[in-house]
Amino acid sequence: MTADGRTGQLLVTVEHGWHRGFRDDPATAFGTLTASQPTRRTADGALYAVIQFNATGPDGAGGLQWIARGLLPDGTLVTAKLWTYGPDHRITTDPGVLDQERLTALVTAPSWARA
Repeated sequence: MTADGRTGQLLVTVEHGWHRGFRDDPATAFGTLTASQPTRRTADGALYAVIQFNATGPDGAGGLQWIARGLLPDGTLVTAKLWTYGPDHRITTDPGVLDQERLTALVTAPSWARA
């Protein structure tokens, strides 16, 4: 995707009924997916976390990657992975195509429950 002059790769997955049938509470299990990042809650009850970390591209160059996860109140888990590319599609340390606020809005959108 390209936005605001930046290019990146975005992968979104949606899992309806995530963690259904497990003994532990989905909110507790969700906390284990966030790599010790704080889990927050939206006004409508969705849990979310955004993780930023260093990644290595196929050419060996280092850059940034983001993983945002949202657990909707109905149990739908949404995961978005974002890599930012610079010239020649090399992963870079440039700011992401989407900022943390936009990634959060993406993974906590109620419409995923009907996707």
